[in-house]
Amino acid sequence: MRKAAISAALLLSAMIVVSGCGENGGKKEGEAPSPSPSIAATTTPAPTASAVATVTPQAPEETAVKLYFADPDLAKLIETTRTIPMAKDKPDYIQVLQALETTDDSGQISLFKDFDFKKAELADGQLTVDLNFGSDSRLGSGGEMLLLQALKNTLFQFPEVKSINVLVDGQQVESLMGNADLPHPILRQN
Repeated sequence: MRKAAISAALLLSAMIVVSGCGENGGKKEGEAPSPSPSIAATTTPAPTASAVATVTPQAPEETAVKLYFADPDLAKLIETTRTIPMAKDKPDYIQVLQALETTDDSGQISLFKDFDFKKAELADGQLTVDLNFGSDSRLGSGGEMLLLQALKNTLFQFPEVKSINVLVDGQQVESLMGNADLPHPILRQN
């Protein structure tokens, strides 16, 4: 029995030596042993949510806005609704203004035909609109009054717009077409 115990002890010692050699992967003395697969699997950090998440492009947001056109007799405004792209939780004011330039409805007249809206920037509640327009877009006094009312109705539907400052080619003018006063700025009437 003593021989069996010695044999078992030698066998156990040999197994420990062999398993120890396997741990350093045959590396020379002084080299760091490479981790065994079981150790590597337990020390690898789990992927974070940001590493796993995929970026999906989002479609631009849109909002329905009210636009105002004139009837064929230039006697009253007609309200219509269109969908306009959004920009950072607010409408793209240039696109809103450009939507006023044309209508597909034969019962409506665009008061902003031949207008070029160059800038529409909101700062501290004031929307500054820089525009120019051709001679074909000049209206009589009734038409100019409707145009200003259409502009106010369209832009003041957005609660963040408290006033509108209309410039022509970057300059303040007393009147757009010489028929109606143009205040600087036009204030929201509650």
